[in-house]
Amino acid sequence: MIRYVGFACMSKKCNTKYQTFRLASFSEYRLRQAIVHNLNENERTIQHCISEGIKLFRLSSDLVPFATHEIMRDIDYMSWMKSDLQRIGDIAKIIIWYY
Repeated sequence: MIRYVGFACMSKKCNTKYQTFRLASFSEYRLRQAIVHNLNENERTIQHCISEGIKLFRLSSDLVPFATHEIMRDIDYMSWMKSDLQRIGDIAKIIIWYY
């Protein structure tokens, strides 16, 4: 029987920390900075999973601060993330094929 071990979102071992900020200081610039940082944290954590043989990892809902807030209604943040998400997905596929 194959058992898969994993964790959700953050790892103390690799010190995963997502960025956010207060709605009062919202700007598209701050949003982009936070998204880039959070995607980099995810990529780094997935690399850690690969090196440790961890096969399950749940992405955080904190990737995009305020993603469900009305302030985001007219911001196409998914277009900012597309290539990074593709690259991270390609890295994550290593887990599937390697193990």
